[in-house]
Amino acid sequence: VMNMQPANGPKIMNQSSEVTRPASAPVEDAEWPDPVKKEIEVRELTEGRNKMILTLLLADRSTKKVFVTDDFTCEDLLNMFASKLHLWQTEFFELCVHDSKEDADRWLDRKKTLLEERIADQQEVMMKVKYFKTPKKIVDPAAIRLYYIEVKQCIISGTYPTSEKLAVRLAAHQVHLAYGNYVPSKHHPGFLGEALKDYLPREILAVNQPEYIESRIFQLHRNLVGKSNEEVMESYIDLAQQIQTYGSSIYLVKEKLGRTKRVAVAEDGVLISTDDNPKKFHFYSFKIIGGWKRTSDGFDIEIIAPNQKLLEFEASDFKSESIIELMCAYYLFLLGVDSGELPLVSLPMQPEGLPNPKMFQKPNTALKRNLQDQCQTRLELFKDELARLSKKKEITMNRKLLMQVDNAIDQDLVLETLDLSRSGLLPDDLRLFVDAVAKAFEYLPKEDEFFEDNMSITRLDLSSNPIVKGGDVDAFGRVFCTSGWMLKHLTARNIHLTGKLATLLNGYLSKNDFLESIDLEDNDLKMKGVSSILKPLKGQERICSFNFNNNGVTGAGYFLAQVVAKNLTMTELRVGGNKFDDKQLNFLLEGLKLNKGLQTLDLSNCGISTGSGRAVLGWLSSNRTLRTLIIGGNSFGSTWGSALVKMLKAGSALSALDVAKTGIGSKATRGILESVKEHRAIRELTLSGNGIDKKGGQILCECIGSRSINLRKVFIQGCGIHKATMAELGKNLQQNTTLREFDASGNDIKDMDSAGAWGQAIKVSQTLEKLYLCGCGIQGEVLGPIADGLKSNKGLEHLYLDGNSKMGKTSFPTLGDSLAENQTLRYLSCRGCGVDPASFQEFLSRVEGRNFSLRELDLSDNSALSKVDWSSHLKKINFTIIL
Repeated sequence: VMNMQPANGPKIMNQSSEVTRPASAPVEDAEWPDPVKKEIEVRELTEGRNKMILTLLLADRSTKKVFVTDDFTCEDLLNMFASKLHLWQTEFFELCVHDSKEDADRWLDRKKTLLEERIADQQEVMMKVKYFKTPKKIVDPAAIRLYYIEVKQCIISGTYPTSEKLAVRLAAHQVHLAYGNYVPSKHHPGFLGEALKDYLPREILAVNQPEYIESRIFQLHRNLVGKSNEEVMESYIDLAQQIQTYGSSIYLVKEKLGRTKRVAVAEDGVLISTDDNPKKFHFYSFKIIGGWKRTSDGFDIEIIAPNQKLLEFEASDFKSESIIELMCAYYLFLLGVDSGELPLVSLPMQPEGLPNPKMFQKPNTALKRNLQDQCQTRLELFKDELARLSKKKEITMNRKLLMQVDNAIDQDLVLETLDLSRSGLLPDDLRLFVDAVAKAFEYLPKEDEFFEDNMSITRLDLSSNPIVKGGDVDAFGRVFCTSGWMLKHLTARNIHLTGKLATLLNGYLSKNDFLESIDLEDNDLKMKGVSSILKPLKGQERICSFNFNNNGVTGAGYFLAQVVAKNLTMTELRVGGNKFDDKQLNFLLEGLKLNKGLQTLDLSNCGISTGSGRAVLGWLSSNRTLRTLIIGGNSFGSTWGSALVKMLKAGSALSALDVAKTGIGSKATRGILESVKEHRAIRELTLSGNGIDKKGGQILCECIGSRSINLRKVFIQGCGIHKATMAELGKNLQQNTTLREFDASGNDIKDMDSAGAWGQAIKVSQTLEKLYLCGCGIQGEVLGPIADGLKSNKGLEHLYLDGNSKMGKTSFPTLGDSLAENQTLRYLSCRGCGVDPASFQEFLSRVEGRNFSLRELDLSDNSALSKVDWSSHLKKINFTIIL
C-alpha cells in the first residue's frame, strides 16, 4: 500500500524523527573495509547431472564459454565466469539473461540453481551491474573495466542519449584505450573503417561522413597522448556522468493517456521522457517522490513536490515489477547512507540480497539530471537543424562549413567568423544554411536553463561561390535579414552579382539592423548596382564601410560625392578598379572635403591622371582624418612621387599607404622609406611594383629590424630587390616583433644564404600571421630551410608560395613534413608550383593524420594533378584541398 503524505507537505526523515526503518533495509557497517584480493572458488561438475555449455556475454559483445551442470547455483556460475575474467571483486555484479519478449534483462537469483532459473544448454548469460552506483573502494582492474564497458555500450547503443559533441569526445577515449597513444602515421581517417560503429551511436553516424567524423575523433585522441589507461577510463566515466540518464535502467512503457514514455530508474530518482523529445527527461528525485505501487495494468508514482500529482503508467507485469524493485532498492540504499530529507515511504516490496550501502559512494550531486542542467549550445541546435534540412532536401552538408562549426563545438569556442569562400555554395545550399541559422536562433533558453550561446557569427565570407546562379537572389538576400544573428561584416566578392540582380536585394537590405561593412569587390554591379545597394541602406547609421572595387562603375564621381558628403558616418570607401576621369574625380574630392569621418579611401587602378593625383595630394595635405590611402595602380610618375615624399616628411595623419605600381621610381620609394623611419607613423606600407635600389633596401632592412618603427604590414612584391639585400632582409626579420603581414613575392630567394635567413625568420617569428613568397624562384634544396622554419613556427596562419613553378617536382613533399609538426598554419597556397602526381602523393603520405590545424590547401593551376582522381586519398586528409 502506498503511503499517502499529508496535504500540507511531505513527512521528512531526519536524525530526530522517530520513524521505523523498513525491515529489510541493509545493515550499516561503521566503515566498509579495504578490499583484499581473494581466490575465486570454482565448483567442480557434478557427476550424473546434465552438462551444459553456457556463454558469458559481456556488454561489449565479447564472450567466454564455460562447462557447468544444471545443479550449479547462479552464485557458482558467477564465480566460474569471474575466474575466466580474473575478476575477484564480484560483489558489484549480477547475472541476467535477455528477455526478448519484454526486451529487457531478467535478473537471476544467486541462490537458485540453473535448472530453477530455466537456463538451457548453449544459452547466453550476461554479467552486469544491477544496481548502478559508484563503488567506494573498487581496485580490481577487471571490475573497473566491466563498469567501463557497460557505460560505453549504453552510450554506443543509444540507451543513454548523448550529444554529438560528447559522443565524439568519448569515442576518442575509446580509441586510446583500444589502440594506445595517438600515432600520426597510423591513426588517420579510414583506420577504424567498419569498426566505427563500435565507437559512436548509430544516429550520429547517420548524419556524418565516416572519414570526416574519424578525423574529429583522432584530433581529440591526440590530446590524450601520455595518459595511462586508468586515467583515460576514469576520464571517460567522468565525462559520461554529464549524460542525463547516466547509470539508469530504462524501460519503454505507456502513460494512461496512451503516449509511449521511457522511464529510467536511477540511484537518485526517476527520469521520465518529455512529450516533445524522447531523448530528454523530466527528473524526479526520491526526495520528492511520496510512493510507488503496482496496479492491475502497470504502476503508479506519486510526486509530492513542488505540486502533488500522480503519474500513472501501463506496462507488463515483468516491467512493472522490475521498476518497482529498482525503486525500492535505490530508496533503501539512500536510507542506509543518508536518510535526511527523504520522505517516509511504505515500500510495496522488500528486495532481497541487497549489497551493503557502505560499499558505495553517496549519489553524486554533480550529476546533471534536471533538464535545465543539460548543457545545450546554439551551435549544436544549428547543426541538428542543418542535418535535418539536408536530409529532407537531399543536399549534402557543406564540409567547409561543418569543419568550422565542429571545431568550435569540439574545442569549446564561440564561432564568430565563418569563412565559406570557394566552397561551392549554390543558392539552395545557402538557403539551407540561412534556414538552419534562423531555426537555431528561434530557440529561447529558459531562465534557469544551462545554455551556451556559442554561435555569434559577426563576420561571414561568401566569396567566389555561385550563390546567385540563375538569378536566384532570395538565399543571398536572406543573409541580410535573418532574425536572431547579428551579422556585422559581410564579404561577397566574385559572386557574379550584377546591377540587375542587386535591384532585387532592396527589400532584404532595408530590413537589416546590424550590418557595419559590406564588401562586394569583383562583381559586375556598375552604377545601377551600386545605387541599388546604397539606397536601402540610407539612414542606417551602423553601416560605415563599403567596398565596390572592380565593379565596372563609370561616371560615378558626382553620385559618390553626394553619398560621401551626406553620409557622415561613412568611415571606409573602396572604389578601386573603377574608372574616374579628371572631372569625375574632382566631383568626388569636393564631396570628400565635406566628410570629416572618412578613414579609408581606395582609388587604386582608377586611371587617375598625374594632375588629378596632385589634386588628391592637395586634399590630403589639409585632411586630418584619413588614415588609409590606397592609390596604387595609377601611373603618376616620379614627379608625383617626389611631391608625395615632401608631404609625408612635412607630417601626415596617414598610418597606411599603398602606392603599388605607380611608377614613382626608386628615389621616391627611398624617400618614402626614409619618412617611415623618421616619423614612425606609417604602420602599413605597400611599395609593390616600384623599384627598390640597394640604398633603399638598406633603409627597408633598418625599418624591419627596428623594434621602435612598429610596421604591421609591408608589401614589396616585384621591387627587384638584390639577392644580398633579400638575405639581409631575412636576417632583420628575425629581430622583428611587430609585423603581422609581409609580402616579398617576386624577389629572388634562390640561394641558400637567403633561404637560410628567411627560414630562421619563419622559425623564430611569433607575430607574423601572413607571409607571401610567391614567384621567388624557390625550388629544390632552397625550400628546405623554409620548410624547416615552418615546422617550429608558432604564429603563422597563412603562407603563400604560388608561382614557384619548379618547387613541385623537386621539393613539394618536404612541406608535408612541415605540416605534420606545425600546429598554427590555417591556409597554404601553392598555386602553379608544378606539383605532379608523384610528389603530391608523397606529400599526402607524409601529412595524412598528422595535421589538424590546416583548414585549406590551394593547389589550383597545377595541371598535372587534374588528370588523376584523388577522391580516395583526400578522404584521409583533415583539411580542404582545392585542385
